[in-house]
Amino acid sequence: MQNTLKLFHYLSFATYPLLLLGLFFVYRPFFMPESYDDIKDVTMGMVIMGFAVGLSSLKDHTKLNKFSRGYLSKPKFMRGFILILGLILITGSIFSIYVIYTSEKPPLREASIGIMSLCLGGFGLIKTMIQLVKDFEAGLIK
Repeated sequence: MQNTLKLFHYLSFATYPLLLLGLFFVYRPFFMPESYDDIKDVTMGMVIMGFAVGLSSLKDHTKLNKFSRGYLSKPKFMRGFILILGLILITGSIFSIYVIYTSEKPPLREASIGIMSLCLGGFGLIKTMIQLVKDFEAGLIK
């Protein structure tokens, strides 16, 4: 079981190159303006970044640095942060579902798919944050 946890922990490090790849697609017009399809590339960037954010939830959250301990020691701040982030993700998900089913314009539907992917990755991150706060408050993480 420990080997499986290590595998997932190491798999979470794929987050960083995937985030860079997603940023490449978003900022592609600055590098290659002649081969740029704006909505499709931005959507592809958001889908890749959503997948990357979802992969970050596989990380071993028992290893904390000084910065993480600082904000985890403030439970009101963490509850507020999780609540606000959750509301943003729920609003983004509802908005993107609404646009996917009501929009007549294909570029808007494509952009909504990218937003939905980003929101789904964020939900995995929120679940990890809630577990992290719960374990920190219970004293399981030192």
